[in-house]
Amino acid sequence: MHFEGILVGAAAFLIIGILHPIVVTAEYHLGARIWPIFLVVGLASLGLSLFLSNWVLASIAGVFGFACLWTIRE
Repeated sequence: MHFEGILVGAAAFLIIGILHPIVVTAEYHLGARIWPIFLVVGLASLGLSLFLSNWVLASIAGVFGFACLWTIRE
């Protein structure tokens, strides 16, 4: 059996679950001006996912990158 898909899904679940309170807390304390940090971290994570040879780690980095970019609109 291959559990890689379940691992990526669980990582996506945890990333989204962890990022939500971070975004709420950051915007409460710093306001909307926090978005450039999420932009840089998101783009860096997406760039990293392009160079990782392990597809599971590349997928997790991609999910994290897009989750950071999603928080800009949240």
